[in-house]
Amino acid sequence: MQALRLYDSGATTTTVPATPAQVTGRTALAGTPAFQSGAADFSGTNEVALDFTVQSWSTTIRLNQSNMASAAKDLSKVTRDELLSALNNRISASFALAGIIEAGLDDAGRLQFTTLDVGAAATVSVGNSFPSAGHTAMDIGIAGGVVTQLWRPVALPSSPYTALDLSGSNTRTITIDDGQTSTTVTLGASSAPPPADITAVTNLEVVAMLNTALQAQGSTAGSYASTIAATSTDYVNFYGGPVGPTATLTISGPDAVAFGFVSGYTINGTSSTTVTPGYTASGSNPGSITTRGLLDTVDGSTGMAVGQIAIAGLVGTAGDATLRAIITQVDKAIAAAVEAGTTLGAIKTRIDGQMGFIDTLMKANGRTVGTLVDADIEEESTKLKALQTQQQLAIQALSIANSGSQTVLALFR
Repeated sequence: MQALRLYDSGATTTTVPATPAQVTGRTALAGTPAFQSGAADFSGTNEVALDFTVQSWSTTIRLNQSNMASAAKDLSKVTRDELLSALNNRISASFALAGIIEAGLDDAGRLQFTTLDVGAAATVSVGNSFPSAGHTAMDIGIAGGVVTQLWRPVALPSSPYTALDLSGSNTRTITIDDGQTSTTVTLGASSAPPPADITAVTNLEVVAMLNTALQAQGSTAGSYASTIAATSTDYVNFYGGPVGPTATLTISGPDAVAFGFVSGYTINGTSSTTVTPGYTASGSNPGSITTRGLLDTVDGSTGMAVGQIAIAGLVGTAGDATLRAIITQVDKAIAAAVEAGTTLGAIKTRIDGQMGFIDTLMKANGRTVGTLVDADIEEESTKLKALQTQQQLAIQALSIANSGSQTVLALFR
């Protein structure tokens, strides 16, 4: 009963072993969207994608239809054990992870990744990764899980932008409607920023002009013009203000075609899968814990400890004050002893109760076994009597048949 030790004049040092690094998921597999029906579906585009960093090595493990076939009987109903087996198979096949970590489940059914090495140098980081092309990320309870990120609609042109001539009275009018605000912009010679050549306004210049005009017109939904630098700066596009699949963006107006758009064409926003950061854990070095008895600790209010009590040299007023502190400390020691005795008594009562319950349970089991044995004996006894009766009847039948043949033979004598 180390927890109830009241007094120990010496110190006890306990060595604490080094531990591995261990990352545990936030949610049990049974509570994740992937296993909400009891099993995960890998028969389609679903994919588990996890980023691992172990010490100085980093890699990504992916589980999808192509590599789950050998680990699961039914790809549409992959069990937790099959998922765990597939994860460990992929880890074993990874140059960066083989022999370094292993996957398992904790008592709560959460995924757990543990380093095989121990100590402060053992580190592991696990987080969700973006799915590969054509696949959808699956949440299996790691870190914050898989999140759907909404994107604003983007109106892409159907043809390259051709330099506009805004000289003289030439104007170009286009309307941008993002479902919240419809803004009509008319560009002319006065719209061009210096030192633009208004006879051949470039795409970068017209984008600046469009954005200035949108702001001036009070477009509150956040729509703006831009260029597609990843493809070609010869194209102009528009971004809507609101986000998500229900957001719309319509480009129209008499001169929409001059900017490269099909007039009246409407585009919707989209949703894209993104992921949240993972967990990082480190192992610990071996350490030690020093413990002392409760009453051997100096009391904060009296400055006295049981192991320090001495009254032989107490004299005068100072001695009286010290004696009062000693009496206070002794009273506290007595109270602690009574409390410990009460705790031990409560524990003893619980143990006695458990012993009584176990004794009753054993007796009940004994009676039940006896009843089962008696029932079996009665059944077997009944079967034996039936067999003995059948045997006697067979013997009597043979005896009658034998006596009949003797009677027939006597007629021929």
